[in-house]
Amino acid sequence: EFSVAKKSKQSMQGAEIVVHRERFAPQNKYFVLVSLVLLFLFVSSFFSPPVSFYTSDINYLKRTALTHAHLLINKDTPNAKHCAEKELTGDCIHVVLSADGPYLLPLEACINSIIHNTNSPIYLHLIVAEGEAADFVRGLILSDVLKGTPLEIVEFNAMRVRPLIRVWEGDNLDAYENPFNYARYYLPLLFPNVTNIIYLDPDTIVTVDISELLNTFRSAESAEEDEDKKPLLAASVAKPDLKLGSVCHMLNCKDEELKVVVKDKLAPYFNAGVFVTNLARWKTMGVTDLLEHWLRSNTIRKLWKWGSQGALEIVFYGRWVELDASWNQRNSRKWISFINNNDPEGLKTALGTGKIFHFTTSMKPWTSKGNIVIWDLWCKYYPKRSLLWFCRKENRSPLPLSPLDYGYLRTLRL
Repeated sequence: EFSVAKKSKQSMQGAEIVVHRERFAPQNKYFVLVSLVLLFLFVSSFFSPPVSFYTSDINYLKRTALTHAHLLINKDTPNAKHCAEKELTGDCIHVVLSADGPYLLPLEACINSIIHNTNSPIYLHLIVAEGEAADFVRGLILSDVLKGTPLEIVEFNAMRVRPLIRVWEGDNLDAYENPFNYARYYLPLLFPNVTNIIYLDPDTIVTVDISELLNTFRSAESAEEDEDKKPLLAASVAKPDLKLGSVCHMLNCKDEELKVVVKDKLAPYFNAGVFVTNLARWKTMGVTDLLEHWLRSNTIRKLWKWGSQGALEIVFYGRWVELDASWNQRNSRKWISFINNNDPEGLKTALGTGKIFHFTTSMKPWTSKGNIVIWDLWCKYYPKRSLLWFCRKENRSPLPLSPLDYGYLRTLRL
């Protein structure tokens, strides 16, 4: 505090101002003390585990060369204990998902659809991009979508795969060059204690008991007595078209090394957004090493177009079994065409056969760029659907909640 005194009152021109500093006020001492405490807390937060206020629900595990962070959520729940005891008998469904920041919202709907429709105990495993583990933990816990289901989260470290990536051709280079898309190559290393897994992209919805999918793969495995001929993976054909859907539409089948691998140029290639595999056999057969070998070769000469799919097609060529198309329904444009052509029976038939719906086109159901058909498929599984204007059936016409949702105008015709 300061006091001001005028030394001369007679002439304002020659008035001299003298400032006397009083003793430092006690309240200022408290202000400095509080400031120091706040500064200490702020600095220490950088050295604390993320979302530390959830430590009662989260266990932090040691980082590895492939992970920046490794967390376990709900590890002491009945499902977690059951899965730990029944790992060898296969009485637990292990589902692996991978998602980066923009896919938190669809991931919540995907997880909810799995839990809602599956009777068997489930153990979820999630791969996230660098620096995003805390955001996904907050989002999943606050949405209450897990409902006690155990979840393992690994934050992928892309340093190992990044130098091996080269994209020669493709319409979406940013996506194809993203190292996070190659995390699937390292599944046995990211989850070393798991054998059979179902892998799902986050833009999927499961409408049946997902244990049926795992049993389909197990049946294919047991049907083949020769260990060397057992399928390593089960997936759906990417495209039924013989030309556009053939493996040589993606791969450079004129390459001399690839000629030795690819015997049938018209063989189909699979979509890697939904598949089942045995990670124990991945380790035995050195699948990850083979994938990296083909990545290195592709940096020298063009072996495929697009991104991470090419090496998967080469390594699993002749070693995968085809799943029915109902396990990976991706024809959202076709579904909408049934509506535009006033063909409700065709739409009913197309949707009625789907077990897993995969929204691969630009019409994503968690945005206003969707359509009433795919909204009805997806919205019922999103745990916070009342917050999305297009998920409220009784009132889809009002303006969206956010004025930034410019895509709304495209849906007015509905």
